[in-house]
Amino acid sequence: MDRIERDPSAWAAETVRAVYGVGRRYPRLAALYGRVRYAWIDLPDACPDDLRDRPPEWVSRMYVDAGDLDGATEALDAWRPADERGAAERQRGYGDVARRRGQYDAARDRFERAAERFAAAGDREGLAAAVRGRAQAAHFDGDYETAYEAASRAYAIAAGADDPIGMAKALMDVGNALDALDGTDAVLDHYRVAGDLFRAHDATHGEANVRTNLAVALRRRGDLDAAKRTANRALDGYRTVGDEHREAISLLNLAAVAEQRGAVGEAVAHASEARAVAEEVGSEMYEAFALSHLGSAAYVGGDLDRAERFLADALDRLDALDADARCAMVTAMLVEVAIDRADLSAAERRLERTASLLDDHAGHKRLAETDRVRGRLALARGDPDAATAALRSAVDAAREGGFTQVEAEALASLGAAAAARGDADAAADRLTAALDLGRRVEGAVAVVTAADRLAELLSGESDESGGVDPGALGEALRASPPDAVSPESAADPAAYREIADRWRVDGDGVAATYPALG
Repeated sequence: MDRIERDPSAWAAETVRAVYGVGRRYPRLAALYGRVRYAWIDLPDACPDDLRDRPPEWVSRMYVDAGDLDGATEALDAWRPADERGAAERQRGYGDVARRRGQYDAARDRFERAAERFAAAGDREGLAAAVRGRAQAAHFDGDYETAYEAASRAYAIAAGADDPIGMAKALMDVGNALDALDGTDAVLDHYRVAGDLFRAHDATHGEANVRTNLAVALRRRGDLDAAKRTANRALDGYRTVGDEHREAISLLNLAAVAEQRGAVGEAVAHASEARAVAEEVGSEMYEAFALSHLGSAAYVGGDLDRAERFLADALDRLDALDADARCAMVTAMLVEVAIDRADLSAAERRLERTASLLDDHAGHKRLAETDRVRGRLALARGDPDAATAALRSAVDAAREGGFTQVEAEALASLGAAAAARGDADAAADRLTAALDLGRRVEGAVAVVTAADRLAELLSGESDESGGVDPGALGEALRASPPDAVSPESAADPAAYREIADRWRVDGDGVAATYPALG
């Protein structure tokens, strides 16, 4: 009783985990998991006739929901379906396992087999679920057009079957695909309608899924307070139903919010917890994601050695999973590490690897990130014209996709390229835009980069100024100063140093407690 009174939230979380652990180890106690359908597992004689053959499906489904993919595979292997519908559901289960393992081609094949069997059995709800599974596999594989088409088809099938939960899930997947393709506000509308459907049917897990995706969309738009609140509510929902796999996802979302703000210690804490959860449930994919977040946080904190170790470990694991799109994300970060070390040969090799991993289905974010680091590398090689071309492409892709953090960082580099060309007006314009957008979306890296460069250029300290006249730059800034600087101070290097120091990652980058590798 003292423990409960001392910290009721911690006691509740521990109790949910303990109960859920029992359900995971002994799936015939699956009613403990908190989903009504699992309560039928030990009562086949009491089941309605149309549910009597479903307990094996629910046992395997519980393992999938738990993130215990080995247990799910064993349950699916042991399942002997009594009819075509059961055979279809078994294939869908294998598809879910493959998708969560990052084996996207295998997942698509399983979902297609499942769809054929559901169609043959006349099961429209099952067909919608299988088509939706194919959409999710395509999405995680970076094929967003296919994901959008499949999710839209799944929604039409679910609507025709009068399946509101299926409709909500499909709407969420459509929103995810739209978010990757163009980032319009229609994304938020899809999530809100899906959330309303889940709430109307008391689907806590589905509602948490919507909040997870909504948190990503809000962060991308620069609304970090709302993103953090939404991610925390999603985390609470997953902990309520005991879904540790998606708990890890929410923790990584919180890590991304903290990192964008420059709160390295907080980012490391969330990513470390996510890694521990992923290890516990055996999710190799999300353990790799957690390692990449740890590497990215270390990079923001200025610890290049630690960043490279975590990122290299993440890359090895993603390579083993054949997750090319995710590998490209990590190799792009490794390009930046090499640039900051002035190891331009290594940066070039890593950039070539990044480009080779991307295909025609690469979304705006991947293209923007790749062009941004390509521009940084060209600038480091002393080719401001090539840098400008790449960075303009990065800004365009980021704007088209609504990736505000990437846009702000690309604008900061584009301003540096303009300075290297000796174009004071363009340098002032781009660096001011980076500073203003970075402040609006709380992008600490963009703000510090832009403010530091302006201070260096105005004081004549930069080796990359390309002959930019500090007086001409000051005049351009006075004519159109950044939002955070008055016209009177717009040409004063001290004003920009103050901004950079205020946003700069401080000692928490060094003091952060990183988990051990291995």
